[in-house]
Amino acid sequence: MRRFLAELSTGVRITLLIAVLCGIAYPLAMTGVAQVAFNGNANGSLISDHKGNVVGSSLIGQCYYKTSTDNSGKVTYQTTKDDQGNPIFVIDTRYFQSRPSFTVDANGKPLPCNAANSTGSNLGPSSKTLVSRITGYTDYLHSLGVAKNPDGTNAPMPVDLVTGDFTGFDPDISEAGALAQLSMVAGARHLDPAKLHQLVESHLTGRSLGIFGSPYVNVLSLNMALDAGAAS
Repeated sequence: MRRFLAELSTGVRITLLIAVLCGIAYPLAMTGVAQVAFNGNANGSLISDHKGNVVGSSLIGQCYYKTSTDNSGKVTYQTTKDDQGNPIFVIDTRYFQSRPSFTVDANGKPLPCNAANSTGSNLGPSSKTLVSRITGYTDYLHSLGVAKNPDGTNAPMPVDLVTGDFTGFDPDISEAGALAQLSMVAGARHLDPAKLHQLVESHLTGRSLGIFGSPYVNVLSLNMALDAGAAS
């Protein structure tokens, strides 16, 4: 019995020691290191405006569509249909656009860039619905001045501007995707395209470690700079 009690006591002490080390000390140490070395990342990569108000996260994309407000004060995104008959949200041409979003609300109704319900379209490359959506949305963007040649003819559309990602709220677009929207945004805001081009390039993030991935632009940061008059 004494031997049993001695072994039980040893086991309990070892368990308590491991619990303190792994359940308290280690998490606290890692939290401290993260807060000191990676403060922004550890706190959600939040982005604040010039007044210090948090307006979003660099990890979660936001949609820039036109909205309507009903008599009750409820704000909803305006919708229309593309030339293929597919329902789409009406773009606010004053802003650079993210990738298309197919997220829904709790009732299953379309609610783009809903970070509380991440989802993609789940359509494969052989899907006629996907082909119709891409064709129609490409035509819609071209009609707004996106991806245009200097002579006014249509240029190839960057693929990220007409295809969604698996989350539904990708915060970034490619450099080509941002530059393709220069004419649209410059025209809507009456800005010098050259200055707007410089603004886009100043918000370009390069490849990780210089070799991994592709250069990209964070849409929220870019649009915040626009609203702050950076390209005026």
